[in-house]
Amino acid sequence: GVTWSLEMSSHQFALYSLDSIDVEEWDFVSGKRDSSTLKFSPLHNNIETEVTELNLRLFLDSRFSRGLAYSGSGNVTTFSSGFDTVCYYCLLEAKLDRKWGDGGVKRFVVCFLASSESSLEHFCSELDAHSQLILQDIQVSGCNPISEQAKELLSTWHENNVDYIIRCVEKSGSSLSSLIFTSLMNVPTRFSGGTERDKQDIEKFVATCGLSGILQPHIKEKSASDSPSAVLLDLDTPAVSNDSGRSADVTLITVTSNALQLSHSDTNRFCEDWAKRMTDSDETRLTAPQLRQIVEEFKLKAIQDINTLKRLIKQSEASYYALYRSFLFLKLCGNAAVLLQYARQEAISLTAKDSLSVLDSLKSHLVNETVLS
Repeated sequence: GVTWSLEMSSHQFALYSLDSIDVEEWDFVSGKRDSSTLKFSPLHNNIETEVTELNLRLFLDSRFSRGLAYSGSGNVTTFSSGFDTVCYYCLLEAKLDRKWGDGGVKRFVVCFLASSESSLEHFCSELDAHSQLILQDIQVSGCNPISEQAKELLSTWHENNVDYIIRCVEKSGSSLSSLIFTSLMNVPTRFSGGTERDKQDIEKFVATCGLSGILQPHIKEKSASDSPSAVLLDLDTPAVSNDSGRSADVTLITVTSNALQLSHSDTNRFCEDWAKRMTDSDETRLTAPQLRQIVEEFKLKAIQDINTLKRLIKQSEASYYALYRSFLFLKLCGNAAVLLQYARQEAISLTAKDSLSVLDSLKSHLVNETVLS
């Protein structure tokens, strides 16, 4: 069998063009004649053996023949290769210029393979965006041959879209809780110093920790096809107001070779607990999937608290006791500024004047109690 290691060589990839070819095959199950089948043509890969690569094509044919693929949205599933392996695969549809052939729409499939310990299912959003970068390069540069830029994107898929979370946590150091708070408050960021990869790592981390894409579907989000950095924060977004006691400024992130520093030290107990979970471990170092799992756990807790607050606010419109319960909940949760901000944004979007009045009263009492500055 194939021997897989957990080294970089186990982070394999393959890019195929996908075509339908006309054949005459009799389907003995349905009793009908099938006039088309799929053809996966290898364009570029680093699969270690020909047998594994052939098995990957047969695997893809089985998945696609059953309709288990959607353009631009990847899937992660187990791939039998003689070792516990997971496969991320994504269907890409490119509108090619006629200078690259017949023009029109061509279909491609990108695959990323790793050991099951990589838990790629936690990184689907990053891998979807990375696949779109590959698609954009194909649309610009064509696929015969694949450009050096596309090859670079393929070969660095794991480093850029999984390992980034480790690099960002290590570089953040004592500023990690403030960086998480910046993300939850949806505060725009600017950068000073550092490499392009440093900037991309931090932007991905902030986008990963953020809640706006989940809780504010009414706010138009840039699609991955709009920009190569669509998965990252839109750095041109104007500053927004928040409920931390002041208007949100742009956060300046100064990056050096081994650390980063924010222009503010704003944080709260919730973000401090989150950062502590990501940095305090009896083990030598948490893996990227473990760090990502912590992120998802804290985001889920924040969403649950926001929904709890929304219910309490609705009840508070007609009950002073519910208003008091809302106040106690915010005082004790350790995340009052974030919860108030999202509750206020929803109330504004729904023109809920009674809810806004309740929120104003809660904010005033929290400021008096020094829960908010």
